[in-house]
Amino acid sequence: MKKIALFLILLFIPVVAGSYISISTTITSEIIENGSSLMEISIEQIGDESAYNIETEVISPEYIKIYGKMEIPRLDPGLTAWNTFNISFTRELSGGFFPVVARIKYEDANGHPFSIVSPYKLKMGEAAKSVVTGSVEKLEISKNEEAYLKVKINNPSEKTKEITIRIYLPREIESGMNQKIIALGPETETETSFKITNKNAIAGSNYYIPVSLEYDEEKHYTKFINGNISIVEKKGDFNLITILSSIFIILALIYIYLKGGIKK
Repeated sequence: MKKIALFLILLFIPVVAGSYISISTTITSEIIENGSSLMEISIEQIGDESAYNIETEVISPEYIKIYGKMEIPRLDPGLTAWNTFNISFTRELSGGFFPVVARIKYEDANGHPFSIVSPYKLKMGEAAKSVVTGSVEKLEISKNEEAYLKVKINNPSEKTKEITIRIYLPREIESGMNQKIIALGPETETETSFKITNKNAIAGSNYYIPVSLEYDEEKHYTKFINGNISIVEKKGDFNLITILSSIFIILALIYIYLKGGIKK
């Protein structure tokens, strides 16, 4: 009997105490004399499980070219890695803030792919504070499902603004369109949406989704707003916890029966 009870306890240890990977990203930049720029991306593993096959991709507007790569075979808990990227510009910029996003791809010990996105505002010349604001509606999506990520944009100023909206997704989630341009009148709010598909994100995962709102006047203005996508189980699907719970109930009934708790 004791062996059965011990087995029931051991059965639930993986559910209660699971390891995890958590990567923290830091981005800095500096302008150098010839008008180009250097950017450093630093990643730290703050979880308690090693991350493998780490790759860094930098996403920027088409007129900002970023050169360099960071590939790390393994990053253990508590360790940090970094690399420097070169930035050049294909046209003259008026100054202000410009959106740059680092997308970090990695795998766990079982080879499951994950990725995160980290936004950064690249400063050129004088700073420019955006008056445009917005919000992103929280979204839940299951595997292989399609849904719409809804974005609200508000222009409180007295001038019409041509706003470029960009969404930045992890590799596990796709969209046929990552960018839209809208003309938003003075003191006006509007809503737009992006159709997305969960390609292979695992149920239970939560993804931070940055969205940039940009416009030009005397300078270039950029505002990042925060979105969140949660991956949920499809109705009718059985996840690992459900399966283990069912096994536990069955074994508990067997244990009670063998102890004589169930009378014939």
